Amino acid sequence: MAIEDRLGISEEEIQRQLKKSFSSAYLVNLHFEKKPEIDRGALLRSMRRYCGKVEMPGPRGDGCLLLFHADHQVRYPQGPVPAAFTLLGPVPERRSGGEPKPTPAEASYQQSWQWRDAKATVDACPFSMMASDMPSGARLDYKERIELYRNSLRAVLEVVDCKAIHFTTSQQFVKPSEFLKSFAKPTSDVLYGAMNVRCFNIEGSEDLVMDTLGLAAIGLPDVQCHFRGLDRDAVAGMLYRAGHYIYENGDILRDGETIQGIAPRDRWKCRPELSIAEPLRRVIDITPDGPHAGGNRE
Repeated sequence: MAIEDRLGISEEEIQRQLKKSFSSAYLVNLHFEKKPEIDRGALLRSMRRYCGKVEMPGPRGDGCLLLFHADHQVRYPQGPVPAAFTLLGPVPERRSGGEPKPTPAEASYQQSWQWRDAKATVDACPFSMMASDMPSGARLDYKERIELYRNSLRAVLEVVDCKAIHFTTSQQFVKPSEFLKSFAKPTSDVLYGAMNVRCFNIEGSEDLVMDTLGLAAIGLPDVQCHFRGLDRDAVAGMLYRAGHYIYENGDILRDGETIQGIAPRDRWKCRPELSIAEPLRRVIDITPDGPHAGGNRE
């Protein structure tokens, strides 16, 4: 069966959604109990501590803070310009009557496996800011982009009292304290927050689908596994390792190649596919051996 028939959408729509899966502007939302007042001097010092040479133009009337990373040049036809980091807000998360604004974050609450009660914290935060690498981050090499963004976010978190971080590209909320811990060696994790492992039940069966979300946003394939009768935590660990392998080595896994499964002796086959779970994106589908393979694997 052709992929467009299985998905029930046209080839043109598939291509449109795949193009949309790449984040031209990488962003997170920062949530606050009190309206944040940013000390521009402290922010600039913190940025320079982690990101090298950084310049901050004067304040803009729209409340946007724009910082330029002089050590990270983005090439345009007209010539190189410094990569940018933008802080937008703060904006109130409450209407005048006190009700929270509608939010698309429900999927992120459901998939924030490391912080199951994130909603209670976010509901207590009436203000938010958006941190983005627009307009130039998408032109950087993906590793340079993620590492520069992480260090920029680290600098921001040192000067504001943020209570929750929403990584929209990976559908998860993380605690600021845990994000900062992800820099500590020897257990530092460059993909903490940027990549999530999600889990879905397949209706009418005992099958589960688990996948990563976040790699497609930087131009790499995510990974997925459709399975039954396996420990989901073990599968989650395998997917996280596979995601890190792709991040470190690039899009190099080809159809029929194998990768270690949940046990050292496991060699599970890989094949390029389109994701089972939304959003639609390129994935490396990893198939368990024998009776543990879910769905129709013919």
